[in-house]
This record gives sequence, structure tokens and C-alpha cells, in this order.
Amino acid sequence: MAPGLTNTPGSRTVNSDADFNAAVEHQALKRRLTPEGTAAAVAFLASDAGVAMTGQILCADGGLILRLPGARLGQQTIARARRS
Repeated sequence: MAPGLTNTPGSRTVNSDADFNAAVEHQALKRRLTPEGTAAAVAFLASDAGVAMTGQILCADGGLILRLPGARLGQQTIARARRS
């Protein structure tokens, strides 16, 4: 699991509302992440529905990874592969 900035008592002790708001602005989903959302992803991995998931990192970050510079490079690589 690779959760994003999750709204928990522990994370609120080291992150301000401005930090959370900045993270939300960069996410595709535009909402604060909750422990329940991360737990749902973990439950999926532990369930029969997730039986085929092996050796993967599941990002539960609200789509933040899509906005990072490396993600754009990955999208360009996929687009080039489709044209080939």
C-alpha cells in the first residue's frame, strides 16, 4: 500500500490544514483521504477479489500520482506505444 496524506489524528499533529488543502488541490479526486478509504483498499487486497494482485504497489492517494511529473512521462510512453 502507498497511501497519500490521510486525515488521521497522527497526521494532523504534523500537517496543517494548509498542507491538507494543498494535497487535495493536487489530487484528481479533490477530497481529503480518510483511513476508511485506505482500509477499503487493504480489504480489497485481502479479499478473494484481490487474489490476482501480486507484487504490486496499490496507490490510494486520491490520484496524486497522476499529477506528478513522472506520471506525465508514463502517459507519453503509453501514447507512443499505442501509436506503434
